Amino acid sequence: MAVTVVPVVPPIAADAHGVLRVFGTRVTFETIVAYFESGAAAEEIASRLPTVPLVAIYEVIAYYLHHHPEVDNYLVHRREQESETERSFRAQPGMQDLRARLLARRGA
Repeated sequence: MAVTVVPVVPPIAADAHGVLRVFGTRVTFETIVAYFESGAAAEEIASRLPTVPLVAIYEVIAYYLHHHPEVDNYLVHRREQESETERSFRAQPGMQDLRARLLARRGA
């Protein structure tokens, strides 16, 4: 019996903001990569992210391992975007007051 080899397409796609997510979930690509880089096995990641099928986690990890330089560039870009968004948010009028009120409520 012959085996047909079919290329695997990773189950990830960019959302409207350019963030890579696992198909059919809100889980980001970088979430799975972060768990993997911290030493978590695919099964452990699946237990932490029950909405992501185990096979999808393996496919994301395989993509990461095969495209390490591109993924690293993407992750650096995402961190820069997150930092810029946070700076922009904190610069809005009233945000420091809101933060202080929320922290005061939390301590009460």
